Amino acid sequence: MCNLSQGLLEEGWAEGFEEGLVKGRAEGFEEATEHGMQILIQTMLEVPFSRMRMEEKLMTAYGLTAEAAAEKVGKYMAQQEK
Repeated sequence: MCNLSQGLLEEGWAEGFEEGLVKGRAEGFEEATEHGMQILIQTMLEVPFSRMRMEEKLMTAYGLTAEAAAEKVGKYMAQQEK
């Protein structure tokens, strides 16, 4: 393989590797955030907090909208009932 081809191959591999790292980090962050919210809700259910208070905590801690917080709390409360 000529030097130009080898250089292009290495450059392409490096760019693909970097894109994969960025995507992997973003996915890992999303998973960790979701897990953190689940633990927070489970803890608040044990205390117990009112549903409204749990939603307020999620909105403050994770910057969620009221609708998104209500959805998360509802999802995990349903899981707890199973």
